Amino acid sequence: MYKENGEIRKGKKKTDFCFYCETPVLNFARHIIRNHPSEIDVQKVLLEAPGSKERKFQLNLLRKKGNFISSSVACKPVQSLRSSTKDTKDLLPCDNCLGFYSKRFLWKHRIKCTDSKDKNHQASAQNLRSEEHT
Repeated sequence: MYKENGEIRKGKKKTDFCFYCETPVLNFARHIIRNHPSEIDVQKVLLEAPGSKERKFQLNLLRKKGNFISSSVACKPVQSLRSSTKDTKDLLPCDNCLGFYSKRFLWKHRIKCTDSKDKNHQASAQNLRSEEHT
């Protein structure tokens, strides 16, 4: 059992993929800090104070990067439709942070992620998704 959004869930916790060793891990932050402290991105994480927003942000970037690399195995959404869909065709990657978002929420994420209101966010995400599978 594990907690998700304040409520206890039964079943398996979803794994994240490590960008460096390309293996699924349950506790991503602990794995990165213990097994890859010599990597430059991990050293940036270690410079930040534990629990700080910047440290969490850096860990999320590494997590998204690993999940994007291994998206052919399993596509883990960052934010999906309210009715949880298992269909990965509705998920597109952000070309800035590489996190997977549903088609409906990608434009909202892009405004926060890049501070711009570009109109071709979905086209660039679909291009990124098609390059990934070729």
